[in-house]
Amino acid sequence: MTTKIGLLKLILLISITAYGQSKSTGAMKHTYFSNEYWSWSKGPYFKNYYFGNDGRFIYSNGYSGGIYAVNSSEGKYTYDSLSKEIRLQTDKEVSGKITALTEPTSNKIELKNLNDTTLTVSFGNDSSKLITMSRRVGVTTDQYWYKGKNSSHDAIRFTLFGQAEIVQESDIRRAYVCNYHISGDILFLEIISTTTGEGHHGKQTKLFTPTIKTFLKVRFDKEQVTVEKVELAKIMDGKRNWNFQDMEFHIENMALTKAVTEWDKYNRVR
Repeated sequence: MTTKIGLLKLILLISITAYGQSKSTGAMKHTYFSNEYWSWSKGPYFKNYYFGNDGRFIYSNGYSGGIYAVNSSEGKYTYDSLSKEIRLQTDKEVSGKITALTEPTSNKIELKNLNDTTLTVSFGNDSSKLITMSRRVGVTTDQYWYKGKNSSHDAIRFTLFGQAEIVQESDIRRAYVCNYHISGDILFLEIISTTTGEGHHGKQTKLFTPTIKTFLKVRFDKEQVTVEKVELAKIMDGKRNWNFQDMEFHIENMALTKAVTEWDKYNRVR
């Protein structure tokens, strides 16, 4: 699974230049498919869509059993909220080596059911054949952000399927594995685990069940991201709790979004 996702991400990132943050500022209620990743798999077969906030999409489908094969396409999309249809206009296609697995990109997706984390859809004119896909909102096509000259220290690495690894170094090296969403000028985090120290004998990993929610303020420029200067270890205290419900992010203490005194600049790799 890891290999499949890694290869898929590499293919998807070849020609995308989307900035990776939603145009919405805190609520995504009417942006619908801005920076979303949809995925489906059954056995070795998979389908994945990425919808950017620039009106473009990327589609990938393939087979990962034994020999990994993938077909991908990209183009423009529009959404009709009355008919609940996404119209796709493909302008680029790349086929895998196994031509028997090549599948043309549907020009239409019909939404049958939709919630915060899943959606049921049909493709083309066959409205009776339904599949349920996993939905990840507020994802980024940026591969990683890093501070200073070395990307192995003080860096944030992203995946299109909604996970991030954040490395911070102060008195000790700390690496955090998180689920993430980006909406407006907020990087929302659900911290799954933290690993402190380096080396085979010096590392200690702690898992969090349930996950710990917190967030960081961010500001986007073309080549850099300005990130609120704060140690995650100091804001894992429940004071920055948030919830995602009905396609809106709700922060319990909004005053914390305004009290930013220091920022760090991170370089963007897309």
